[in-house]
Amino acid sequence: MSKEAIEFTPPSFSVFYSVYSRLEFLQLINPHLDGLSEMIEVIKERMDFFSQSNHEHQVKKED
Repeated sequence: MSKEAIEFTPPSFSVFYSVYSRLEFLQLINPHLDGLSEMIEVIKERMDFFSQSNHEHQVKKED
C-alpha cells in the first residue's frame, strides 16, 4: 500500500451553491427546523468568499 499524501481539494462554488439552494428550499417547506438559517448563513459566507477570491484572481490575471 502506498504512503502518498492525500491532497485535500476544497469544495467548489457549485457545491456550495447546490447545498445552499437545497437548504433554502427546505426552509421554505419547513421554516421551523432548528439551525437551518444558521447553516444557510455560513454557506452564504463561503459563497461570498469564493466569489471574492475568483474576482481577485481574475483581476490578477488581467494585470
